Amino acid sequence: MNVNLTSLHTTIQASLPLLRQSPNGLGRVVFVSSGAAVSAVEGWGAYCVSKAGAVALGRILAAEEKDIAVWSIRPGVVDTEMQEQIRKEGESHMDAAARERFLQSHKDGKLLPPHKPAHVLVSLALRGTREDPKAPGGSHGAGAEGAFLSWDSEELAGWRDE
Repeated sequence: MNVNLTSLHTTIQASLPLLRQSPNGLGRVVFVSSGAAVSAVEGWGAYCVSKAGAVALGRILAAEEKDIAVWSIRPGVVDTEMQEQIRKEGESHMDAAARERFLQSHKDGKLLPPHKPAHVLVSLALRGTREDPKAPGGSHGAGAEGAFLSWDSEELAGWRDE
């Protein structure tokens, strides 16, 4: 909860004055979310709740601060230390079927390299706008009014480095 939600709230509170004064007139906030924000994974209660709370925080921030673009991006199943920890220690606190899906993704070489979703996150932080994703001429279709999107969604196609 402290890492995934409280730290975001604290950071936003501290940085809000600077975000409001962004040189280009638009502050940008990109949260790293998770599919766990919209799922219930046995043994991951605090993680799921904290990620859902972060998505809600992003939506509230975007609603209250019209000069700040906000995204909560779901990076997919990325080859990180968290995945390694699931493989090593997940048996003691995870549902067997859920853990098996992670193990199988690793065995099948389906874990994403971190640079793929990271490219989207960084691109949004540098150039994203609040334009409606469906508006003609929008910024690659990545409008941000508290959007919760997967890194590989159609709306973010123009932000990927493929």
